[in-house]
Amino acid sequence: MNTNQNIKRILCFGDSNTWGLNPETKEKYPAHIRWTGVLQDFLGDSVEIIEEGLRSRTTNIDDAEILDRNGLTYLRPCLETHTRLDVCILWLGTNDLKSRFHRTAENIAEGIRDCILEIQERIPKTRIIIIAPPHAYQTKVSQDWGFTAESVKESLKFTNTFSKIATEKGVSFVSLDDKDIKPSEIDGIHLSLESHRKVAEIFNNELNLLS
Repeated sequence: MNTNQNIKRILCFGDSNTWGLNPETKEKYPAHIRWTGVLQDFLGDSVEIIEEGLRSRTTNIDDAEILDRNGLTYLRPCLETHTRLDVCILWLGTNDLKSRFHRTAENIAEGIRDCILEIQERIPKTRIIIIAPPHAYQTKVSQDWGFTAESVKESLKFTNTFSKIATEKGVSFVSLDDKDIKPSEIDGIHLSLESHRKVAEIFNNELNLLS
């Protein structure tokens, strides 16, 4: 952790698209390809990007099949670990779409609200940007992971439900659907190499608007 008080510190808290899963290999993209790494390159040494991505992470629910994936539960000690944060980028929601959770887009947005409240309570001066993930596509791979046609239908509502939460809680909001970011056709969930760079460009612009 960089202790220089003049450096802006940005927490990127998310799931496998922040972790950097490559849809072709199912391995992790190298740091210079992941959107967090590209964003670090854009912003330079005056900013410290803190990457906190985890595969299968949810907003605020436990997963009986994959342990320790509750985003809210991990967010609490994560905020205590990093203490001084200028910006938190919160990118969650896709994994909540898995059919075994029986969640609507409204339920998932409530999970995002819980995470926002946690950040606002623990580090009140932190600027928060919540991300509406790109809507999912149903493929053989995503079906195997538990995403159904109903999951896709609910994901199409993310922009609307997440924007309402952002307005309610007074935080910034970015819809990746509105920015024409699409997941890979291979699995319908994860970003391609090219999309990682596009996402970094979007956040670079968003952070410049906040400064």
